[in-house]
Amino acid sequence: MKLTYHHTGIHVPARAARVPVRIEFYRDPLYDTFGLDPSDYPRVFADPGARSKHRMPTDDALCLYDVRDPAEKRWTSEKGLQSLLVMVADHLFYEDIWRDSGKWPVPDAPHGFQR
Repeated sequence: MKLTYHHTGIHVPARAARVPVRIEFYRDPLYDTFGLDPSDYPRVFADPGARSKHRMPTDDALCLYDVRDPAEKRWTSEKGLQSLLVMVADHLFYEDIWRDSGKWPVPDAPHGFQR
């Protein structure tokens, strides 16, 4: 079972056009949640196909946080959709900076890890 939220367009700093966002929550996801509750690890899609160092290789979902981080450093469902949308806007802004400069503007985690 899947619950999908569609936002018609969030404001991303330095972009003229708003960016549509799709957030998908699964009761039993087919993707790995790395031990997190599925409600705390939705799939988030925005600006499809954009070049980024922080997207999931299988479906182009945004990689918004490191699942190994403590709850206070990552999004959890208790924080609500508005805070997730703010995180998405920040992420898209960081992608823009990275594409222009080659540097991710905030501390980030490498992708992939050994179990």
